[in-house]
Amino acid sequence: MISYSISAIIPAFNCGSTLERAVYSLINQLFPPDEIIIINNNSTDKTQKIIDNLIAENPDLIISVFEQKPGANAARNSGLKIAKGDWIQLLDADDELLPDKLKHQIELIHNNPDSDVIYADSKEYLFSKKTAKYELHKTNFVAYDLIEGLINSTLGRTNANLWKRSALEKVNYFDENKKSNQEYFLMLSLYETGAKFFKDPVINSKIYVDGDSISRTSDGPRSVEMLRTRLEYFQSLRQVLKNKKELSDALLSKIKKKIRLSYYNNYYNYNNVCKEELLKLKVNYDIQPTLTDKVITHAHQVYSQNCPKKGIAKYFIFIYYFFAKINRIN
Repeated sequence: MISYSISAIIPAFNCGSTLERAVYSLINQLFPPDEIIIINNNSTDKTQKIIDNLIAENPDLIISVFEQKPGANAARNSGLKIAKGDWIQLLDADDELLPDKLKHQIELIHNNPDSDVIYADSKEYLFSKKTAKYELHKTNFVAYDLIEGLINSTLGRTNANLWKRSALEKVNYFDENKKSNQEYFLMLSLYETGAKFFKDPVINSKIYVDGDSISRTSDGPRSVEMLRTRLEYFQSLRQVLKNKKELSDALLSKIKKKIRLSYYNNYYNYNNVCKEELLKLKVNYDIQPTLTDKVITHAHQVYSQNCPKKGIAKYFIFIYYFFAKINRIN
């Protein structure tokens, strides 16, 4: 008999159009959570009314709290501090889980009782203005190797994973000062304290992304601020690996490459509006992009900005724009 309990936590900020979908994806689980905690994080739309209706329909399952400090990290922490379950399912209010998600991962835990984090692949859906609906964009594949996953941010999306509450308590939950890369700062802290990660080979999570997502911004200052946080993460990762005596020359080389590519991607797109701030980061973190880094970034940007994703024509379009815009490399 499996006796593990689960608390589901949903931060809610102006999510009136999607909150019910997220909540019912939890209620309809084959192994439903023991409690669902919804945190209203300063919503100004109909979110609280929807929360009240959900509680009225499920008074023994759903509770709600209000968190005044803005940000998903503060909202998640507010829920984590009152959660009672052995395991934590974090769910963004605009995403959803497939019905087998919790049952499947609890069975993995039952067979791997030393686990502290179950991490999994997920499907990502991008809103198409052409069809006015979400369409499958990509699969977020995770790494088998833990350190590779920390370097490449491939240890699962927050919603796709299942988290042991006692392990999260040990690292004092999410860092509320971080506005991006939140789950990877958290997972780095878990790794530092010796937490056990177990890969789930089954996809049971759906992530929805729109044009305003923090990870898909066209806002230069916002993107540079995200870069700053990412550079802080890589700095912390290097130090943790060094302290654990696991920072080999090969791993250090991979981390430095990620730093260079992250930096130059921002420089390529935003040096016209954020050049001074970017140059400060370059000096502070001693970043020296190579010609290879610049060509890789140019190729990626040309493909993503100009090429259709299907059909043989994309190759000819890519070649044309690659050389037409080669002067962007500097």
